[in-house]
Amino acid sequence: MLRLEGNRLHVETHTLTAILDRGVLVSLIRKSDGRQLIKADADTTIPLQLIYSGREIVPLGGEPGDQVRCFPVNDHHAEFRVESWNGDAVLSVAEDSETGDLILEPSGYASRPGLRACRWMMTGIGEGLELIAPFFQGVRLSLEDPVIRN
Repeated sequence: MLRLEGNRLHVETHTLTAILDRGVLVSLIRKSDGRQLIKADADTTIPLQLIYSGREIVPLGGEPGDQVRCFPVNDHHAEFRVESWNGDAVLSVAEDSETGDLILEPSGYASRPGLRACRWMMTGIGEGLELIAPFFQGVRLSLEDPVIRN
């Protein structure tokens, strides 16, 4: 179930509770043991970045004049919409009611040519956690591994 309070979105599934503030995941708690997996500060994290050719990175959602608003789609889906001078982005937030997963899908667009990707930022990851990701035929890495560090 998703509940919106201003620009703060509370998500509760049968496996986790999460809070997103202006597109930043500020809290993620696993229900099975109560462990806080993520604890971050929305005031110091820029939620989205546009990546251009030549590796230029343009932040969205943290510059003066940027607008970040959350809109509910239904009880299980909401969107953070970012409007910026540098481009626009949408962070889709949904719960999978069968698995209890939190599904986050960023997308970005700009009138400027050369846009290659939209990156959603996540900070405050708890110590001792590992990344499991579907790249390189699937990997499981420590967050200190040189492949993903920083």
